[in-house]
Amino acid sequence: MADKINDDFKKKHTSYTDDKYNIIIKCIEEGMAENSSIRVAGVPQATWSDWKADSTELVEAVNIAKGRAELRYTNLLRKSAEKGCVEAIKFWMTNRARDKWKDSKHIDQNISGDNPFKIVVEVKDKPTEK
Repeated sequence: MADKINDDFKKKHTSYTDDKYNIIIKCIEEGMAENSSIRVAGVPQATWSDWKADSTELVEAVNIAKGRAELRYTNLLRKSAEKGCVEAIKFWMTNRARDKWKDSKHIDQNISGDNPFKIVVEVKDKPTEK
């Protein structure tokens, strides 16, 4: 996996190692959030940001790993749904692919009178790491 990162990048970023790269990509492929993955590898956020700014290959590898994780859990969701058990994977999907699996709650309140109107309150969870 790490052979995609060019030698110029490795020379510029002396804290970079193939082991750290492999740990990060593997963690992301397993469904771990990017920020958590870099912590597991012992890479500070600022360093990670620098690496990504200097390597389109790294950004591409992270995006591919996220795609693999999403595909894996989408398939698990489908299989679990067929068996009737979806809650654990639904939780993962609503937190990892929020734009596709948004879980919001609506409260409707009708008020009577001359000018009835409808109040809709949307409750959102706090943002998660992406």
